Amino acid sequence: TTFEVKVVTETQNFTDSVTVNVVNYDPSENWRFLITELLPNPDVVSDTIGEYIELTNSFPFDLLIEGWQIGDDSTLYTFSDGFTIHAYSSIIIAKDAAGFKSTYGVDADIELAIALKNTGDFVQLLDNRDNYIDVVAYGITAPDGSEQLDIPDAGEAILRDPLHIDTNTKNDFVFGNPDPKGTVPQVPLSTAVPSSVEQSEISSATYV
Repeated sequence: TTFEVKVVTETQNFTDSVTVNVVNYDPSENWRFLITELLPNPDVVSDTIGEYIELTNSFPFDLLIEGWQIGDDSTLYTFSDGFTIHAYSSIIIAKDAAGFKSTYGVDADIELAIALKNTGDFVQLLDNRDNYIDVVAYGITAPDGSEQLDIPDAGEAILRDPLHIDTNTKNDFVFGNPDPKGTVPQVPLSTAVPSSVEQSEISSATYV
């Protein structure tokens, strides 16, 4: 959809336009910017070095997440102005960035003094209005009502599988070896035009 903006003053006219891609996707695909991995109880290194959270954008476009928050039940990180996560990519929030790099061989994007409890905790992703976007809870009740997971064994990561599906049940996850910043499959959106909207209505628009 192309939007045209026109400004008329006593001395001059100014016109500019911007093209916006509007996508309606199958709601069964749910939300595609999610908590996709966390390791609360590493075994090859101490918790103070090896704990991390992974966020993945499985949308085919970049997301601006300034003002959003990520963290556990006691410590939250707020994304700075202009912070963008690219399409089909992951970011890592690590308790110790240097320790994470030396242990897993990939860079952490953010260092945050998280303290994921081995016996039960939750990680939350909030938007800039403090709404829950995603919560992963293990061993305790999730604050958003999603189903809690079992407590992983030492060294087991909690892995979302597949990365882009969120049904708020334990079926969204498996336990396995840590795989921070693993490959993000480029899964296309299942798009559909709502029956109530005529194609001509979304082809172009001009605002004066």
